[in-house]
Amino acid sequence: MEAAGIQMAVTAAAFLALVFLRAILHKLEDYTSFVGNVRDYRVLPEAAAPLAAPAVLALECLVVAGLVLPPTRAAAAVLALALLLGYAGAMAFNLARGRTSIDCGCGGAGQGISAWHLLRNALLAAFAVPVISHPGAVPAGSAAFLAAAGSVLVLRLTFLVFDQLLGNHSHATASTYSKL
Repeated sequence: MEAAGIQMAVTAAAFLALVFLRAILHKLEDYTSFVGNVRDYRVLPEAAAPLAAPAVLALECLVVAGLVLPPTRAAAAVLALALLLGYAGAMAFNLARGRTSIDCGCGGAGQGISAWHLLRNALLAAFAVPVISHPGAVPAGSAAFLAAAGSVLVLRLTFLVFDQLLGNHSHATASTYSKL
């Protein structure tokens, strides 16, 4: 059973690192839009967005670097958990105010926010739990490494499909054609 927990922790750490890496690259690709996204959430004073944006990027970079290194994995998983729940909180705050046309800022094509984004962030946050439970876990042998790599690939592809479905849903509900 312990081997399964270690396998799950390694897989979860690699998957979360990829999720955060994609988010970092997306933000850096169009940094000005990212600062605008931070401003659009209206959870901070407008003048704070240019200061908060690099802080968010730095924290996400710490998550990726920390998840890759076994000695820092637990701390990085706690930070990933906090960020994901913080992002979900900002989305929930705006959803409660009826503000759904904000770009989620998740990476990929722009999309509004919905309850599905809250679910996605909750599921992603759950991946931090096995990493926290087995912080220094490393795969034991090549078979375990290949199993972890295959699992990460499947999770990554599943995440991309789910993300595309979220984007399609956002665009369809915003379209005049969806109202016919």
